[in-house]
Amino acid sequence: MSKNGFFKIIILIAVITITLGSCGGDPNNENSGEDFNIAGVYTYSQTLPQSGSTLVYTLIFNTDKTYKITSSVGSVENTGNWSVKGKDITLTDTSSQNAGYPMPAETFSLSASGNQVTLTYKGSSVSLIFTIQLITMGNSVTLTRKSTGLVRQVSAGGGNTVAIKTDGTLWAWGNNGAGQLGDGTNEEKNTPVQIGQDRWASVSAGSHTVAIKTDGSLWAWGWNMYGQLGDGTNEDKNTPVQIGQDRWTSLSAGGGHTVAIKTDGTLWAWGNNWFRQLGDGTDGTAESKNTPVQIGSGYVSVSAGDYHTLAIKTDGTLWAWGDNDYGQLGDGTNEGKNTPVQIGQDRWTSVSAGGNHTVAIKTDGTLWVWGRNSSGQLGDGTNEGKNTPVLIGTGWAYVSAGSDHIVAIKTDGTLWAWGDNNYGQLGNGSSGIGYYGGKDTPVQIGQDRWTSVSAGSHTVAIKTNGSLWVWGRNNNGQLGLGVDKYIRNTPTQVFIID
Repeated sequence: MSKNGFFKIIILIAVITITLGSCGGDPNNENSGEDFNIAGVYTYSQTLPQSGSTLVYTLIFNTDKTYKITSSVGSVENTGNWSVKGKDITLTDTSSQNAGYPMPAETFSLSASGNQVTLTYKGSSVSLIFTIQLITMGNSVTLTRKSTGLVRQVSAGGGNTVAIKTDGTLWAWGNNGAGQLGDGTNEEKNTPVQIGQDRWASVSAGSHTVAIKTDGSLWAWGWNMYGQLGDGTNEDKNTPVQIGQDRWTSLSAGGGHTVAIKTDGTLWAWGNNWFRQLGDGTDGTAESKNTPVQIGSGYVSVSAGDYHTLAIKTDGTLWAWGDNDYGQLGDGTNEGKNTPVQIGQDRWTSVSAGGNHTVAIKTDGTLWVWGRNSSGQLGDGTNEGKNTPVLIGTGWAYVSAGSDHIVAIKTDGTLWAWGDNNYGQLGNGSSGIGYYGGKDTPVQIGQDRWTSVSAGSHTVAIKTNGSLWVWGRNNNGQLGLGVDKYIRNTPTQVFIID
């Protein structure tokens, strides 16, 4: 069956929004025959840098059920044609002008197959915003609605991102020079690609990637110069390799080392040990390890920075070791440690090690920071480093330290960020000459509510509805927005599509 429809194209700035419109009714009763709201405005961001650029979008829906969709169209500024036969959509070329901004005829060619729409840009170099509405006219049509790809966990690496969807599948995108995406290639990916068919419980990204499957087994892939994969070699891997036969509960990928906790609470480390970051009592590159070595017992969580490591024991005490040039261990000195040292006598719930700074939350919800502060990443209103914990505020639930910035979520679900903002990684939309308005105190990012966040050279976060949002540096496609590699200085939604 086929129906007439239209495209409305508005020229503004460099984002593309795809909206599938409909109205009315109950989406839970497949056989009711009532009209209903298709529930969602789906956005996908792109810029069009040159003539001949081809952009592919997927029209996505909320469930796997099939429903009757009936819609009507009001004022039609521009007209094209499309038809629906099952899941097949066919578009014809169209051109448009709107809001006083003229667009030359035949600026785009449009085509579609299955549920994918392709736009090929024919003009000169330009950055635009396009709002595309696909609306049925006349009688009803039937479409199959697909999953929007809700996300349970996400991790930002140096130039790559990995995420676990709510169905347990693992997805990765961005830099892949050392095989850190795990898709069997060393080719960069600028949109999410699924890694195998297994189900995963947790993941951590750096220049290498480590992850735990739902059965508790540990797997690693990517850069392996220092043995940070833990497979007994120093060779890079571009597909996941299992590390031993043990079962694990927690893990963290650092700059060139890995730390993880087994189900029995023992802590293990491997990889680069140049700065004593393994904590095994040795130091120097000759002492790097390419298989796990036990560091201690009674641990519940751990975080690896570029060259230092922090962990929390079952009694809530905080321990640190590794490089300490900037006071990032928090023990009141600037001397590195090759075994764990306790930081104060307080009790802690979470900790995150960044490039050369550390942030942690105590059991009372207070947030504390220490280490390097050249970009205001400690958030204490200064640019002076600290070698003991400094209080930033109260009421915090979740925190992540990036290369030189921090993002954190309060108990009310609001998101806050501070520190370096060269690439817009704070997400506050600010700008400055030569950099994007770094902040030395926490600033709130929007009004939405969030459940988790991860900071690398860029930032990724999950809202309470499970949607995934990205911002910051995008030179390797780590934001997952397709061929567009421009930075984002405000959160932009990314879709993981089956």
